[in-house]
Amino acid sequence: MANNRWRQALRAWRQGVEALPVRAFWGLSGWLGPERGGQFGGWLFARFGPWSDRQSIILANLKAAFPTLDRRATAKLAGEIWRNAGIVMAEYPHLSAIADPKGGRIEVVLHSAFRPDRPSVFAGPHLASWEVPALGPIRNGIKMTAVYAPMANPRIDYWLHRWRQAIGATLVPRDGSLRVLLRELRQGGSIGLVMDGRTGGGVPVDFFGMQRSVSPGPAYLALKSGAQLTTMTVERLGPARYRLTIDAPIEADMSLANDQERIVAMMCEVNRRFEAYVRAQPGRWFCMKRAWPKWSMAAAAHAPEVADRLSGAPPSIPA
Repeated sequence: MANNRWRQALRAWRQGVEALPVRAFWGLSGWLGPERGGQFGGWLFARFGPWSDRQSIILANLKAAFPTLDRRATAKLAGEIWRNAGIVMAEYPHLSAIADPKGGRIEVVLHSAFRPDRPSVFAGPHLASWEVPALGPIRNGIKMTAVYAPMANPRIDYWLHRWRQAIGATLVPRDGSLRVLLRELRQGGSIGLVMDGRTGGGVPVDFFGMQRSVSPGPAYLALKSGAQLTTMTVERLGPARYRLTIDAPIEADMSLANDQERIVAMMCEVNRRFEAYVRAQPGRWFCMKRAWPKWSMAAAAHAPEVADRLSGAPPSIPA
């Protein structure tokens, strides 16, 4: 019992120490205001981010997605990605100001085929700012529930959760959220998911010409609830100013044999759109985790037999 209390106290102390520089960063960016705070965060991350161990992952993702870029252009693009990440981090204390309709910081564009009167599943990538997309539906009178991944450090998670509440969406932790989300959709609400990362055991999709597995969640929820599935993208128009674009709904192909095939087809279209969104503004793509498995990246860069020799690679890559 005493040992458990000691470990808990030590863990709390470590979490407090870890949170100090983060809180100092947010304190300074909050004091500077939305515009200058974002510029400060962008400068800081662009200056020191490339020295972190995430730099190699960013470079690998960029080389895979944009193989025609030379080393200098790839490094420059990586710097832009770090700058964008810093801006997003520095804008957390200002989410209430960004979300305020009186501030005129958010522009929303709706595709003509999108129906605001129907429950919707909104899927978006980590692009520009992944904290503001829910404002698009909310500005159009849509009740939103947004899924988020809690931070490991509870102090940092507390601040993030408090600032995210300014957006106006109901926040639901990612783990164990499936039933909650289905219930929300069936009751007429809509949900937002930032789900552009690869997962193990998901559905196979093509992304920049390479295969990866992604969560079937958006398509599954839409099919099971009868909601419309669509995608969103975010563009930064200037300091703390954004354009949110809601794309056309992705319809289920009822000519396919079953829901599993429909889910795969719908998620393939989701990822096709995500690729187009990233190509439009690659310097604002938050790609600090590997976007593809190693065997898939090797197969795209070299001969298939090279990928087959890698650990965990399948004997062939499905078309």
